[in-house]
Amino acid sequence: MLPAIIAPSLIITAIFFFPAEIARAKNWSSLWVTGNYWVYSLTAVTVAISSGALIDRISARRVVPSFLLPLALALFVLTLSNHQFVIWPFMLLMGASSGLYFTGLSALWAELYGAKYLGAIKSLTNAVMVFSSALGPALVGSLLNWQIPFSTICLILAGICIFATVLLVYTLRKT
Repeated sequence: MLPAIIAPSLIITAIFFFPAEIARAKNWSSLWVTGNYWVYSLTAVTVAISSGALIDRISARRVVPSFLLPLALALFVLTLSNHQFVIWPFMLLMGASSGLYFTGLSALWAELYGAKYLGAIKSLTNAVMVFSSALGPALVGSLLNWQIPFSTICLILAGICIFATVLLVYTLRKT
């Protein structure tokens, strides 16, 4: 499950760390990229709140395996076009993953392990998330220094999401 825990913090932090690179790769202004962070935030909050009811109804074990797919799709969408309004579905999909991430993983730990060890589990997973959010900009920055195009980096990150999803589905079926 570790790749699925690491991926969102690593990727989303890296994306927010390099708005100028996104703007340069797409021929947009940096202000256009950062000025649309509200789409991400509004979606993340809305999905976090609404996904709680969905998780209560059908279980975190069934909802969580799909939480990285909107992020993978967001990264793929960003590579499809240079049109400036591609930023909206990109931010929307990224926000959907983020909202599912925070609500879903907390509920998943309680479903899998109960409340007795929730503090220890959350402390470990939060530490891993903080570490991965520090790793994300360093990783993407290194790839950019190696002259790897931003669209290729997005496809690599989308591949990480797909790989982590496959591992998560496998793990949750075994548990």
